[in-house]
Amino acid sequence: RSRSSLFYSICLQLAPNEGSLKFPLSGGPIKMNYSNIQIYNTTQHGSTCHFGHTCHRFAIMAGEEHTSMNRLTDAFYMVKFKGTKAEFRSFNPSTLLPPGKRYWTYAGSLTTPPLHESVTWIVLKEAIQISEKQMEKFRSLLFTTEEDEKIPMVNNFRPPQPLKGRVVRASFKI
Repeated sequence: RSRSSLFYSICLQLAPNEGSLKFPLSGGPIKMNYSNIQIYNTTQHGSTCHFGHTCHRFAIMAGEEHTSMNRLTDAFYMVKFKGTKAEFRSFNPSTLLPPGKRYWTYAGSLTTPPLHESVTWIVLKEAIQISEKQMEKFRSLLFTTEEDEKIPMVNNFRPPQPLKGRVVRASFKI
């Protein structure tokens, strides 16, 4: 069944990955969040409901410049500090996804409080490359407001969690 989804945020974890599926990464996994707007009228409402969210996760590796990533990293100056937001228009988040179609999927929870069991996770097997310049722009983001002492946004991850009976399926032969 097809679902309409609204892309509403992107996160980079500059630390070890949260899941037990190991990535060959140098920067951390990227998490792209979508809300099921066909059923739920807000991202907040969807976070509390079954099939309310979908999250794509994939690794980034230092390497060649990712031209589609520039649209995002060039806007980081607007969201460098805690509590700041930027609205993107005419942005297609699928341009950031790795080219391969191999993935793992499972029903799971949000990785930030309140940790609702409302997420369909799609963990892509392939990574994308981004340049060191693009990586530095990710590293320029801060946990703090403009007035506070600057604390870089690193180690922003949830420790690996047990499966608790979840079934992980692969789109490819393992």
